[in-house]
Order: sequence, then C-alpha cells, then structure tokens
Amino acid sequence: MSPTTRGSVCGTAPRLSTRPAVPRPAGSCPSHIVEPSTRCAASRRHARERLDAQRTPAQSHPSGEDIAALNEARRTVRDCMEAISERQKEALSLAYFEGFTQAETASTLGIETSAVKSRIRKALAGLRRCLGNEQF
Repeated sequence: MSPTTRGSVCGTAPRLSTRPAVPRPAGSCPSHIVEPSTRCAASRRHARERLDAQRTPAQSHPSGEDIAALNEARRTVRDCMEAISERQKEALSLAYFEGFTQAETASTLGIETSAVKSRIRKALAGLRRCLGNEQF
C-alpha cells in the first residue's frame, strides 16, 4: 500500500470489497455495496464543492499583488532548480512534473529504483537549502 493511500477509503475500499457493485441511485443503498471507485469519485467531488463554496469572489480573481508574488515565487523555484544537478533535475521532473512513478522514472532513465529515490531525495534537499525558510 502506498503512503498516499494508507488509511483512506479510496486506497482500502477496492481491496476490502467482496460484493459485486449493484447499480442503484446514489444514497439508496449502504456504502459497502456501492462500487468503491464511485464512492471515491463522489468523495472527491464533494470535497471540491465544499472548497468552491468557501471561496469568496476575491479569491476567485487574484489581485495584481498576488500575481506578482506568485511570479516571484516561480522565478525563485526555477533558479533553485538550476542549482541542482542535471541527474537530480531529470528524476525530479519526471516524478513530480510528468507524474511518473519511481519504477517508470527508473525505466525511462535506465537506472535502478533505489537510484531514483536517492536522486529525488537529494534534489528535494537541495531545493530546501536553496529556498531557505521561505514557504511556497
């Protein structure tokens, strides 16, 4: 089980479900009968709706100051990305920006998974050092 799904319904429900999914209208049957992926999608949708409801009109349209601060943060992160080694940058970019798993990153780069983990860990440590106490 991956750390991102540990303890979540979306991570455990597919393994725990032993009954076949029964197509019924939402809310008309107990949650353990509903197909797990449907529950997870509904959960994500409800979370998104709650966040949208909490937003104020000011949050929907960032101010000029907010945009300037965001652009400055992007420049800082870009500069720090230039400070790490090319090998670390490749592994970090594939894993975080392209969405590759560690195994896919290892296969793409032609290296072991342990080497990918090490490169990503060192890259993140380098970025932390470069960024200092600033929180992005």
